[in-house]
Amino acid sequence: MKDRDLRRLRRHTIFVRSIIILVLIFGIISFILYFDPFLINTPEEQYKGNLIWLIVGMVFVVFAVFSFFFIGRWSRHLVWIFHNVVPVPMNLVLKVEEDSEATQYYAHLTPIDMKMMNQKIWRIALWGPPHQNGKTHIGRDIKAQVYFDPKSGRPAVIESKFGLLWAMAGSGAAEKKD
Repeated sequence: MKDRDLRRLRRHTIFVRSIIILVLIFGIISFILYFDPFLINTPEEQYKGNLIWLIVGMVFVVFAVFSFFFIGRWSRHLVWIFHNVVPVPMNLVLKVEEDSEATQYYAHLTPIDMKMMNQKIWRIALWGPPHQNGKTHIGRDIKAQVYFDPKSGRPAVIESKFGLLWAMAGSGAAEKKD
């Protein structure tokens, strides 16, 4: 099951990187439209020297280059955490927030022994939806092994009976409540 989840993370990363490459291509086309539209068989009078194509090209290229390396770096970091960090047993409850634009999955993590003082309750935004068999466990209390990022001290990988869950990157992806 772990190998399946690692492959799933890699496929997800490849899919996202493919979309980022399309954004990069659009940025390059925007540059071509600004400098020499004839290269892509387009009339020059409408596009050449039009400042909007230069701005769009710069924004898309910079965004694509930054995103391409950031996405790959985060997924490699998650795999490293999974292989090199000792997990902590916790209780997991999957939650779903749906609105008209998107569906976001969250993991709520609580310590197994709530009697201990100063225990943190975590709310983690998950990268990609859980597995089909994980979706059937939404709202249920599940035992899990949680791998914490040694740099930030936040949960990064969650291992449960239905597979691995990956935390999203970013400072707002993991919130703790006392």
